[in-house]
Amino acid sequence: MRKRKLWARRAGALLTAAAITASLCVPNVLAEEPQQTAQEQTTQSTETQTAEVQSTETQPEAETGTETKPEADPGAEIKPEAEPGTKAQPEEMQNTETQTDSEKAQQTKESAEVQKEEAEAEPETAEKETEADAAKAAADADETTETTEEAKDGQYDTTKPVIEKVEFPQQGQTLTTKDTLKFYVYAYDADSGIRQVEADVVLKTESGSDWYSMEFTYDETNKRYVGEYSLENVNTDSGYITDIRVIDNSDNYVTWASTEEGTANEKYTFSFQKDDVNYTVKNFVLDQQGKTLKSEDTVSVSFETDPAITEDPGNVNVIFKNENGYSTINIWMQLNPETGKYEGNTQIYNPSGGKWVLDQVGFSRSGDMAEFKVDHPENYWFNTEESEEVVNDKEQPVITSIEVDKNGEVVRAGDKVTIKIKATDNVGLDEYNCYAYMSADQDIVNDSTYVDLQYNEEADAWIGEFVIDENTYPCEWYLSTVTMRDQAGNSADVTKYRPDFYSADPYYVQVMNQNTFVNQTYDGRISFMAIGEDGYWKNVSEVEKDNLEKRATFKEAGIEIPEANNTFNGAKQVTWVDRYGNPVDENTLVTEEISYMTVYAKYNKTPVYFWKEYIGQDGTEKSSERELVMFQQDLTYGELNEYIAGMPGPQDIYQGLTFQKWNSSLNSEDDNEIIEQTTSVTLKAVYDKNVCMVSYGYLNDKEKWETATQILTCEQGDTYGDLYKAAQNYSPSNLSDQLKMEKFSLSEWYLENYPEDQQISVSPGEILHITMYADYGEKAVVPILVQYVDEKGLYVRIEEDAVVDKGTSYQDVFKEYIPEKPESYEGLKFKEWNVYIPEGTVQGSDKEITGYADYSNYLVRFLIDDIFEGEEYIDWNYDDESQDYDYVYCIVAEPGETITLPTKFEGYDSVTWIDQYAWPEDNKLTVNFDITYRGYGEKTATDPSDPEKPVDPEEPTDPEKPVDPEEPSNPEEPSKPEEPSNPGTEIPADTVDSVVQEIEGTSASSTVQVDMKDATVLSKEILEAAKGKDVNIQLNMGSYTWTINGKDIKASDLKDIDMKVTMNTDAIPSSVVKKLAGDNPTMQLSLAHEGDFGFQAKLTLNVGSQYAGKFGNLYYYDSDGKLVYINSGKVAESGNVSLTFSHASDYVVVLADQQYISNGDGQTGASNTSGNEGTTQRQSGADVVKTGDSAPTVTLLIVMGAAVVVIAGAVIVKKRGSAK
Repeated sequence: MRKRKLWARRAGALLTAAAITASLCVPNVLAEEPQQTAQEQTTQSTETQTAEVQSTETQPEAETGTETKPEADPGAEIKPEAEPGTKAQPEEMQNTETQTDSEKAQQTKESAEVQKEEAEAEPETAEKETEADAAKAAADADETTETTEEAKDGQYDTTKPVIEKVEFPQQGQTLTTKDTLKFYVYAYDADSGIRQVEADVVLKTESGSDWYSMEFTYDETNKRYVGEYSLENVNTDSGYITDIRVIDNSDNYVTWASTEEGTANEKYTFSFQKDDVNYTVKNFVLDQQGKTLKSEDTVSVSFETDPAITEDPGNVNVIFKNENGYSTINIWMQLNPETGKYEGNTQIYNPSGGKWVLDQVGFSRSGDMAEFKVDHPENYWFNTEESEEVVNDKEQPVITSIEVDKNGEVVRAGDKVTIKIKATDNVGLDEYNCYAYMSADQDIVNDSTYVDLQYNEEADAWIGEFVIDENTYPCEWYLSTVTMRDQAGNSADVTKYRPDFYSADPYYVQVMNQNTFVNQTYDGRISFMAIGEDGYWKNVSEVEKDNLEKRATFKEAGIEIPEANNTFNGAKQVTWVDRYGNPVDENTLVTEEISYMTVYAKYNKTPVYFWKEYIGQDGTEKSSERELVMFQQDLTYGELNEYIAGMPGPQDIYQGLTFQKWNSSLNSEDDNEIIEQTTSVTLKAVYDKNVCMVSYGYLNDKEKWETATQILTCEQGDTYGDLYKAAQNYSPSNLSDQLKMEKFSLSEWYLENYPEDQQISVSPGEILHITMYADYGEKAVVPILVQYVDEKGLYVRIEEDAVVDKGTSYQDVFKEYIPEKPESYEGLKFKEWNVYIPEGTVQGSDKEITGYADYSNYLVRFLIDDIFEGEEYIDWNYDDESQDYDYVYCIVAEPGETITLPTKFEGYDSVTWIDQYAWPEDNKLTVNFDITYRGYGEKTATDPSDPEKPVDPEEPTDPEKPVDPEEPSNPEEPSKPEEPSNPGTEIPADTVDSVVQEIEGTSASSTVQVDMKDATVLSKEILEAAKGKDVNIQLNMGSYTWTINGKDIKASDLKDIDMKVTMNTDAIPSSVVKKLAGDNPTMQLSLAHEGDFGFQAKLTLNVGSQYAGKFGNLYYYDSDGKLVYINSGKVAESGNVSLTFSHASDYVVVLADQQYISNGDGQTGASNTSGNEGTTQRQSGADVVKTGDSAPTVTLLIVMGAAVVVIAGAVIVKKRGSAK
C-alpha cells in the first residue's frame, strides 16, 4: 500500500529559548530570630493545663540578607537573583518559625520512646464516636486551652505555591522609551512561603528575539507581586511577557501559562514605538584596516558623528562581523571631549579565522541596536588567523576514570560529596574549563549545582565537592554533566567512558533533609527482544508495571525476566542485556529508562547488520535490504573492519564509476574493543571519482514546476567552478513552450559557501548535492503550496506555479494567488494563513511560498474505508482530496473541550481503528489538537429487495449514528455544570457582621469563637477580616472544631469555603486503606470543599479516649487512587487529636503507636550502595536508607502518582517520573 509523507497542519509546540540558572544551594545569612506562632504563645500562656507539646514544623528560612553569588556554567546565561534586603516583602517571604535545639532534642527523645513501645494489644478498628465523646469534644473545643498534642511531622515542604491570577495593564498598548512595563502576580504559599517571583520580557529583534528578566517587589497594599522592566533603553517593534513562575522557600515552583490554550499565541503582548535616531558616521578610522591579526592583537577605531554628540550616553558600540559565520567583535566607544571623536579599542583572543567587516555603529540597546548611518561599511575590514594550536589540535580529551566517594549513599546537611575525574589529552587540559554539574531528579527551580574541578597533582585528578546544606532539596542528586576541555577547546565525550552516563545516572547520592526524601516512580514498559526466524528482532515478551520506584531492583519491583532460551541459526542465547551491553537480571536497578526499556537477547555469537548505499545503474541513490551476519562471540572492531575490507562492491553500478571500497560508519578508535552484543553498520560505496547529484528546477511543457536530476563526476583537483559549468549544460526535453528558459543558475548561497575557485573536497562515500534553477530573464516562477480543510472535512491543498515579473514582492504574489479565506468545514474558525513568505522581492525561481490554514478550534475526523485494512498504522499525508473514502464524519471541538466519541456508524456493524490515538474506554476525549481516526469495518448486510437508501446529508441522524459531516457539535454551548447535591449552609449575615466586628476589635493572640450551629460555610468576609492578623478563628461545628490563624491566610482572592467534615465515610476503597494501615484502627474523613483552602487550618476532632497517647497520621486520597502522607497529631487524654489541612478532599486518619505508617508491602524506600564507580546493581538488607537511630526500618507507602516511604521516622515521598 502506498504511503505518503505526513504534512503537519499545526505546529505542535512553540520552541522558546530559556535561560538556565545553575546556582549553589547556600544557607541564609543575617536570618531573623525565630518567631513564635500564635498557637505556641497560647499554649505557653496555659502551660499548666496543657499536655506536653512537641515542637512544631520547621520551615526553611527566607533570604533576608546579603546576596551570595553562585558559581555558574560559563556557557550558560545567568539570571541575577534579586537582593531581598532591598525590597519590601510580604510576611510569608520573611523568616518563619524554627526549632530550638532543646525542642529538637525533645522530639528525638519522644520519637525514640514511641518507636520502642511494643504493640501488645489485639488489633482494633476505629469506632464511631459515642454521644459522650462528641459532647466531650465540643466542650474541649470551647476551652481556650489546647487539649491535644501536635506531633511534629518533620516533613520538608514538597507542595507547589499557588498563582491565583495575573494582570498586565498594558496589554496591546503601544509603548515608548518613557514607559515602564508593569506585570502583577497574585500568589501565595501556605507552607514554606514565597521566595521569588519571575517573569521574562522578550523583545523581538531583526535576528530573532532577546530575553530580559523583570524585577519583582511585593505590594503590601494591594497584596500582589509587581514586576517592572524599564523601556528607557529599548529598541524593538514589539514584545511579550513569558516564563511566569513563583518559587517557594523549598524550591518548589508553579508556572502560569503565557500562551492561549492549545495555541502558540502569546497572551501578554505590547507594541513599541522606536525613537528616531538621526546620526551619520563621518571620518571613520580603523587603525588595522586591511591587516591580518592574530590572538591578543588590538583593534582600534575612531569616528565623529553628524550632528555631533556633545554628551556621551555611554552605550555607543561598533560591531565587526565575520563573513564566514555569525561571530562578532564588539568595541565599546567613549567620547573624547577634547577632540569630539568617539574612540575605542579591544583585544581579541582566539578569534575565528577569516575576514571581519564593519557591521553596525550605534546606540547599544535592549533588542536591536539603534543604528547610525554609515556610508559603505564594507570598506572597513581586517583579517584574522586562527592560532596554530587551535588549527592543528582536533583530538578530544579522554576521560579515564570517574569516582564519587559517596556514590549511592544517603547524605544530609553538612556532608560533602567528592567528585574525582581523571582525563588525558595530547596537548593539555584547560584548567579553566573543567567542571561538573550535580542535578536534582525533581522538578524544582534550582535543579542544578555547579561543581568546579581543580587539578590535584598528587592524585593526578581533577577534584571538586558537592556540598549538602539545609537548603538542599531532599531527593536524588546525580552527576549530570562532566566537561573536560583541552586548550584548543575540544571536549571529552563522557559516554565513551560510560555509555549509559545519560540514561542510567550511575553516579548519584540521595539527600535526606528534615527526615524527608522525595523519590521518583515510573510506569514501566520493558520489551524483551530476540532474533526471529527472518533475522529481524522480535518482541518475545513484554512487562508493564506501574509505580516502579527509582533504584529498586527488578526483583523488588516484581519484574519477571523471561528465560534466556532463544536460538537463531545455531546461535544460542546466553543472557539478557540492555542497549549498552549491560547485563539485565533481577539485580538491575529501575531508572528513568524503564518507561520504555528494550532488553536484547545476547547470543554466543555476535549479530551484525549491514546496510549498503550506492549509485545504481539508473543514476539514482540506492539502499540495499538489511543483511544479517553472525560472527564469533567477542568480535572486535578490528576484526569487523577486516571483514568489511574484503566485501565485494555492488553489481548494480552506475556506468562510468569504478567501485573501490566500502566506507564504514564504525567509529571505534580501538581495534581491540569488543562488540558487546550487536551492532548496525552503514556502508557507503567509494568510487574512483567524486560523485555529484545535481537537481534542476524548471517549468515543464504542462506549465508545472518539475524537478529532474543528473549524475556528474569530478576528478581529483576539480573546482566547484568546473562543476557549476558542467551542470549548466543540462537541457531537459520537456521545457515550457510559453516561458523561454535562458539558462540554469545557482542560488547566491552556493556561490557564497562554495566559491568557484575552491577545490571540491568530500568525505569518502559521500555524495555532493547541488540544486540549480531555471533562469527566465525578466520573469521568474514562484511555486506556491498551501493546505487547508475543505467543506467535506478533507485535507486539501492549493498548488500554483506563479509566473511573475522579477522585482515583484513575495507578499504581493501570495495575495494574488491565495484567497483571503478558504471555504472550510462548517464550524471551523479560520484564523489566518500560517505561511512562509520569503522576504523582499522575487529575483529568481529559487524560493517558494508554503504554509497552511490556521484555525482557532480543532477537527476530529472519522474515516472508514477498506484501504486501511491490514495496516497497524498509516502515516498519511495532509492531502487526502484524491481519496474517495467510504465514510467521513467530523466533529468540531474547541480547545480543551471534552467530546463524546460516537459508538455507532451508519452502515457498519463494527469498526476497527488503526491509528495511534487510543480510543478512550469511556468514549470521552479532551481535544487539544486535530485528530483523525482511520479504520475499516464490517458493513451492515442489506436486503437486496430493499436496498439501503442514502442518508440525506441535510437531515442529521440520531447522535449515536453520526453521518452528516455538515452538522458539527455546537462548541459554543458548553454543558451546564451539575448542581452540587449539598451546597452547604451559610452563617446568617448578622452573625457574620458580629464576628467581623469582634475580629477587628480583638487583641493579638486572641481567639474568636464562632458557634456555627447548623451552618457549614465560612464566610469570606470573616477570612478577609482576620487575614494577616495574629488572631485565631475557632469554628465550633459540634463534634469537631476548625482553628484558623489570620497569619496563615495567604490567598488574596478569598471565597466562601464549606468547612463541613463527614466522618466515618467509605469514599476510599477499603483495600487501599487496609494496605496502608494493616491492623491499625482508621477513620475516614470527607471534606465538602474541593481543592486549596487558601489558608492553613487545624481540625480538632475526637477519636476516642481509648487512643490517648497514640498518633493520628493523616493521609490524603489523591486523584490517582493513592494515599499521600500529610502530617500527624498526638491523641490527648480526652481523645482529641489536631491535624493541619491546607486543601480539602477525602482523607483517612490511621491511629498507631508511631508517627507515620507504611503500607506493609515489604519494600524499602531508597538504596544505599557504596563504592566509587557508578553502580548498576543495588545492595539490599542493611544498605537501605537509615537515619542513624536503632529503630527498625519501616516499609513504603505509594502515593500521589508517587509515594511516601517511612524509614526509621523519615518521610520518603515518591513522585511520578518525568524526562529530564
